[in-house]
Amino acid sequence: LMDWNPDFRKLGMEGLVMLINGPTEARAAVRKLVKDGIEWVKTYPTGDAAAPDVNDHHTLCMTFEEMHAVVQTAHNHNLKVTGHCRATAGIKNALLAGYDALEHGTFIDDETLDLLLQRDVPVVPALYFELASVERGPEFGLPQRVIDGHQETLEGGAESARRILRAGGRLGMGGDYGFAWNPHGDYAKELAFFVSYVLIVDGDVVADIAILQERQRFLAVMQGGVVKAGQYAR
Repeated sequence: LMDWNPDFRKLGMEGLVMLINGPTEARAAVRKLVKDGIEWVKTYPTGDAAAPDVNDHHTLCMTFEEMHAVVQTAHNHNLKVTGHCRATAGIKNALLAGYDALEHGTFIDDETLDLLLQRDVPVVPALYFELASVERGPEFGLPQRVIDGHQETLEGGAESARRILRAGGRLGMGGDYGFAWNPHGDYAKELAFFVSYVLIVDGDVVADIAILQERQRFLAVMQGGVVKAGQYAR
């Protein structure tokens, strides 16, 4: 995903990504990162709407064996692993490989959702980037195919986030910033996708924020005044 430019252009990706082919190179890459003192390893198991010609959002960019090698090596050194996971098969592979978190989780199905809940892995939908790409893409010259792809991932990602929340899963706030059409400093806009939700818990979260780690305390999740999930929804 991160190296779709032909080699003859000699653009280089040094400092942004490490390209690997096979489990052996995957392990070597993680060990290099261990030496550099990182805490999290981010991988790209799937493609993205930004690369519709070769690695779109339904494409796998890593094999399960490569992903498992990354996790084994990272966990051996007490590091955590996350990944850019849009395609359903990529989400499933990440969960089976032992990922500690998922970015996007765009096209989650019933089987993958069950696995996500079993492992209690948090997902960061990062939806505002999709909206910004759709709304401001023309202004910055994004091809229509790319914009259409972001529209699909916006709709798919929003639906997956709703499903995860309704099922009692964990969602994280964060996103893809640093683009001209979605600059750094606008992080609070990510919350705009979730402000219509109200969470009612048993306890005082101001006094003890750790209460939010106890799912049994979630009494209700409300959207538009309607209870959508939680104990009160039963």
